[in-house]
Formats: sequence, C-alpha cells, structure tokens
Amino acid sequence: MSPSPQPPSDPADGDHADPWSAAIAAYATRPPEPMPAALTRATVDRVADAVGCALGAGAEDPAPRSVHRFADHGGDHPVWGTPYAAADPATAALANAALVRYLDANDAYHGIEPIHPSDVIPAVLAAARLGDAPATTALDGIATAYEVAMTAADAIAPTPRGFDHVNVTMLGAVAGCARAIGPSTAQATHAVAIAVTSHVALRQTRTGRISMWKAFAAADACRHALESARLAAAGVEGPGQPFVGTAGLFPLALGIPAGVGEAPVLRLPPTTPERLPNSQVKPYPCGSTIQAPAHAALRLVERGVAARDIARVDIHVGPETRSLHAGPDKLHPRTRETADHSVPFVVACILTHGELSIASFADEIVHDAELHAFLEHRVRVLDDPALDGGHDRGFPTRVEVIRHDGSSVREEVADPPGAPRSPLSPETLRRKFEDLGRRSALADGGAAAWEAVRALGEPGGRIEALERALRAPR
Repeated sequence: MSPSPQPPSDPADGDHADPWSAAIAAYATRPPEPMPAALTRATVDRVADAVGCALGAGAEDPAPRSVHRFADHGGDHPVWGTPYAAADPATAALANAALVRYLDANDAYHGIEPIHPSDVIPAVLAAARLGDAPATTALDGIATAYEVAMTAADAIAPTPRGFDHVNVTMLGAVAGCARAIGPSTAQATHAVAIAVTSHVALRQTRTGRISMWKAFAAADACRHALESARLAAAGVEGPGQPFVGTAGLFPLALGIPAGVGEAPVLRLPPTTPERLPNSQVKPYPCGSTIQAPAHAALRLVERGVAARDIARVDIHVGPETRSLHAGPDKLHPRTRETADHSVPFVVACILTHGELSIASFADEIVHDAELHAFLEHRVRVLDDPALDGGHDRGFPTRVEVIRHDGSSVREEVADPPGAPRSPLSPETLRRKFEDLGRRSALADGGAAAWEAVRALGEPGGRIEALERALRAPR
C-alpha cells in the first residue's frame, strides 16, 4: 500500500528562513485577481514582440538550425514558426526562448543588473499549457515574472563577481511558472530553492569572443525554472536558505555575508504587477543601450549624410553604454553576437549602408574590410557623463559627423522609440512583427500568429490557438 502523500515542509520556518524565497513564493501564489486592461495590453504587446523575434530567427543561421535539430522530436509542443515540435514542454521552452533571444531584438530592462525580461515568456506559456490554463492565467504569470525579475534587477547585480545576469532572469521565470502552475506557497518556496541552488550561470558566456550560447543562456535558465516549478508541484523539496545560506547565492555571487540580516530587500508590490510596461521594446535588432545611437545615425542618413563625405564620427554616450557596448572587444567585432552589441559597429554600419536590419549582421557585412577600415580610422566613442540618463530615457546619445570640408552635423536622441517614456506605437510594433515574420517558415508570414497573439488578451483567449498559428507545414 502506498503511503499517504505528506504536505511539503515549509522552508520559510526557523533556521531555514530566507526572505527572498519567501517573498517570491508569496508573490507567485497571491490570490487571483483580474488584470487591469492597460496591463493586459502591455503584456500582450511583449508576447507579440517575443513571438515576432522568434519568427525572425528563421532557419538560416547556425544557432536556429541547432535549435531545430535539438528540439525536433515529433511531439506536440511547437517550436515557433517552424514545422518542428518538441516532445516535452521544457525542451519547447528552451527552443523558443533561444529563438526569441537570438536576434537580440527582444525587450530589455536596466536596473543595477541589465536583463531581457521577455526571455521568461516561452517558459511561462509552457507552464500554463501544462495545466490547460486559459490565456489570462498565462498573461498573469508573465506579468508576475516581469515584476520579480525587474525588481530583483534593481536590487542585486551578480555580474561583477562573474555570475551571469540570467540568474536574475531565472527568478522571474520561476515565479511566473509557479503562478501559471498554481502550487501552494510552500511548494513555490521549494521551487525557488531548487532553481537557485541547482542552476548558476557564469558570465564567461559574455566575455571575449561572444558565441551562440549567448542566445541559449537565458533560455536554459528559464527552462530550468519551469522544471523546478514542476518538481516542487510534484512534491520535491529544495534546500533551505538558497539566497542567504553560508553557500547560498548572496555570499557566492554578491559577496554578502551569510545571514538574513545582511540580505538586500526585494520590494514586491502587495498585489497587481506594476513593472512590465517599463521594459524597453526595441525597434532595432541590436543591444538595448545602442537604440539611441542607432536612431541618431538613421536620422543622419535621412538628412543626407553619406559615408564618402565623412572625415570623423564622434559618438557621445553615457558611461554605462560605453562600458557595455564600446569596450575593446567591440571595436572590431567578428561575430554577429558581438557586432549587434557594438555601438561603433552599429553606427558605422548605418552610415555606410544606409539602414539597420537583421541582414546588417550577416557574415559578409560583419567581416567587410571597408567597414572595418571606416571603424578603425573614422569612428570614436566618447564618454559623456551628462548623457548617463539611464534606462528610463533610453540611454541618450549625441552623434556628430565632421565632413571632409570641415562642416559638421549632429543628432541628439533621448527617449528613442521603444524606451519606457516613448513606447512603440501599435503600428510600429506590428510592422516589426511582420518584417520578422517574413523570415519564418509560416506560409502567411505570421499574419495568423499576430491575430492569435492579440486574441490572448480577449475573453476566452487560448494558448492552443496561438500554438496552432505558429506551426509551419512540414
């Protein structure tokens, strides 16, 4: 006779108390509540943007091809925009999140730690689908995941000690997956503990020559978050004090002494998520702090600036932008993963080619000798603390072109399109989606997928309808 199932122990009790585990679990299991209409629209916009980015990854480059080979097991969990399907939700979550991330066109948030919140979306959708949950549950889980991830990014920064930012993203993903699956608060606490203690990503992913693993790192962390939530819901218990214990995340990744009294505070709201609309939805397929320089360069092209006339380009940016996207490894990028994170490359590419698109990071352009000569001799990136406007202003910039005849022209940009104070218009978001959808294997270029995403926010919206629209014919 099988023993009766026992309720999970509560790792928030006694010596096992951990304020972050308790806060995340409590927020993930707060009482159900209707989402405000504005938050629903903003969440659907992020889902649409993430799906569009996945469609745009296409099947031509090595990383998407690897995703397809990895995921294609003839199951019923679709790999978005392809004829392939995974046999299990975790594999689908990894595959779809890697496609979302591949082009570096999905949204971003900069606290003291920069993250890409939409990395969580495929895992939360997969979690909701496990329980045949309505779309409203999935959207609630996604908004919850954003809230936890963005709030954590304001409180902790693992990267200075060599730990990757996806460790922060994962906290949002495990909260969102738990919200979608619906475990008890004790089980959600165990889910957080399992995720944190058994998956620690290293910053080597983004050091030196950037590899295709950059597109997989957050996907892998979020896939792990989904599995942690499923394990905990099935009764698996995790260790106590995953954040504040002697060998927990805070002592190792932050250098904070062990103990509850030393922990930073995670300030989550009492009920409805608030943070999601403050993520930056990017119109251009490059790093988040490069959106303003890219916009400025495109304006210069519109004003008739031509590469043949340019003697020098001075790109003035704030210290954070320069440190992230204009360091020595970004001066002569040799991979698309480095090029789309390079301020000088993006600006030089726009000024020499007249545009910026996914094709701008093809091998023949990334390795173009004339473009690299232009970078070497004519482009400077200069620090200007006055431009350190940060995330809320879209990382302002000033780009000045000095012509051979001595004349000059400049463009200054704060709040570029997609920044929190300058959200993309519905028309711009749809145009981005359509441009990306044409790269997919979908027969209609993603038109049905767009309608299916928008329907998620309507009464009776279902995840299955979106999945059907995202299946390409064999």
